[in-house]
Amino acid sequence: MSYPAIYLATPPSTTFHRSWIRRYAVELKKYGFLGPGVDVPAPDVGTGAREMSWICDTFSVLYGMEDVNAYACVTGKPITLGGVDGRTEATGLGVCYATKYFLGLADECKRVGVSPGLEGKSVIVQGFGNVGYHAAYFFEARKFGAKVIGVIEFNGSVYNPKGLDVFSICFTCKELISRSMQIEALKSYMTSHGSLLGFKGATKEYPKERALELMEEECDLLVPAALEKSVNRSNADRIKAKIVVEGANGPTTPYAEEILSKKGVIVLPDMLMNAGLCA
Repeated sequence: MSYPAIYLATPPSTTFHRSWIRRYAVELKKYGFLGPGVDVPAPDVGTGAREMSWICDTFSVLYGMEDVNAYACVTGKPITLGGVDGRTEATGLGVCYATKYFLGLADECKRVGVSPGLEGKSVIVQGFGNVGYHAAYFFEARKFGAKVIGVIEFNGSVYNPKGLDVFSICFTCKELISRSMQIEALKSYMTSHGSLLGFKGATKEYPKERALELMEEECDLLVPAALEKSVNRSNADRIKAKIVVEGANGPTTPYAEEILSKKGVIVLPDMLMNAGLCA
């Protein structure tokens, strides 16, 4: 059994979107690519619990009479359809725990040139979707105590070397802000504005055409949590992070990893770091 990701680059209108997803589920089943113990899709870029519920509903209605485990045809579905509580944040939280464990290895920390522990570590996150948002949120939580200094999205990036302070915009976000809610406020801002640009807690912005340049800022941890090949031969030599934490699937190309290795940068692999998505 595998966990193929359902990916939509640009989600269409809801009506067409739902029809397309349901038809896709039928086609997957028709050719033997969908079913409990066969192939279990999971949400990825542009999809979530809603899309998984459509697949689950389509499969159970058309083929449920043949399989008592029909609802197990997808993961990442709503709790009301048999989903797992905590699944949504599992990947991002797993990224934090795995990083915390690595930084608890004194010998490895000495080799990389960082102090043991997550407390006070500077973090730049690329991608502010499910994985990136929850990783950033939990890195900032008291339990981990890291400091998110930059967030990168496809249409712009924001940066503050002292941490993305959001106290100054608490009324804009219409919520009381504490340290543990800073990343939540940034997510709220992006949701309401469609972009990170203009966020008052940032001291520096990168427009769409230069958004990825923020990956090259100095930090302790760089977390590519967006698409494949984000760290590649064209930018690996300019990466200043001490540790690359792979939150996405295959965000670092083999050639880029060679370059980073020669610079003494550790790459914590996606197979371990984002394994929480299989919940």
